[in-house]
Formats: sequence, C-alpha cells, structure tokens
Amino acid sequence: MPKILDELPGSVLFACTHNAIRSPMAEAVMKYLHGRRVYVDSVGLRPLPIDPFAVASLDEIGIDSSRQEAKSILRFLARKSISTAVILCEDGPGNPRMYPFAPRTLRWPVPSCEISRIARIGFSIVRSRITTPSSIIRSTRSQ
Repeated sequence: MPKILDELPGSVLFACTHNAIRSPMAEAVMKYLHGRRVYVDSVGLRPLPIDPFAVASLDEIGIDSSRQEAKSILRFLARKSISTAVILCEDGPGNPRMYPFAPRTLRWPVPSCEISRIARIGFSIVRSRITTPSSIIRSTRSQ
C-alpha cells in the first residue's frame, strides 16, 4: 500500500457556496478513491440541487454520484469529528472562507463552471482539477 494513504485525515468536509457542483464532485471523487479509509462529506452555505451536469461529468469517468443530495453547512456546525475542511470556492462575498470547527481548514479554490453550463467543457475542467490524484492528496495533507 502506498505510504500516501497513511497520511490521509480521518475525515474531510468539502465546502463551497451551493454544494451543487464543486463540493459534491470532490466528495464523490474522494469517496471513490478513499471512501473506506476516510469519512467524506460536502456542504454549502446556500445549498441548491446538485447539478445534473456535475453528475454526468463524473459518470463519464466511472464515478456514480447520482444519489448525492445537497446539504447545508448548518448540519455540520460544531461537529467535532471533522478533522479537515477543504474550501473549494474562490474568495468572494458570500463564499465560505474557513470552517471553524475543524482543526485544519485548507483553501483549494476551484473555479466555478456555472457560467459555462451550456458548454459542458466547464464541468470537465472542474472534474479535471478535482480528480487529479496529487491534488486530492495534497489538499488533504497537513501543511
């Protein structure tokens, strides 16, 4: 087993603004890669339904995220079992900047693809940024 697996945190919470594209995609990929070794979930400040293009984009690479549901960050506030929070949205008004109840909060800004919904390429770009194995591992390591 690669040494890198020993460095994964016990739990990861991915967060973004709506929990509709980036954070559920990251959750699905992390569960696919490490789901039996790491507790993984995702949340949004103002959840919207999971975007079907996000589901289709992951399905193209063999990851089924069709059962995911958008979740509010309110479900997780003060939950002490989250060891690492990963903030996926870019800085901006109304976007989460930190998760105060995790010992470690990492910023991993992934550009939004909402603007390029018509051109499905935006979802492929986000998927590519999220599924790069070194990015997943780097984003969950201690710094």
